[in-house]
Amino acid sequence: MEIGTPPKTWRQYESQENVVTLTWAAFAPATDVAPDTDTEIDISLATSIAIQIDTTASGNVSNDVDINVESSPDGSNWDSVAYAERNIGDNELKTFLVEPGPKKIRLRADNNHASSNAAITCRVVVRSLNAL
Repeated sequence: MEIGTPPKTWRQYESQENVVTLTWAAFAPATDVAPDTDTEIDISLATSIAIQIDTTASGNVSNDVDINVESSPDGSNWDSVAYAERNIGDNELKTFLVEPGPKKIRLRADNNHASSNAAITCRVVVRSLNAL
């Protein structure tokens, strides 16, 4: 066996994790709002991360929403400035990729429309490389 060559019993495979769904029920204009069920997503072994923002719910009337991805290199110190962010209007779906790197991510939302409620759903898919 050559140096750096894994043993024949060792394999890598890419696995797709379950989709993590986060929701924000109708909320008034505000910034840095946690989802209804706040979840930290472990991305320490991620090879790719896709986030879909959905403002098609009938309860959404805001045409200016930001989804902010905050990251933490150690699981306890969180960004105060977004690691990644996207803006979306009313009745839209938008998927974007986030660069893997930190240990964990969490999502926060901004409703930037001065007098309208926002209702948002985000779906997060993390693919990771595993070894057998």
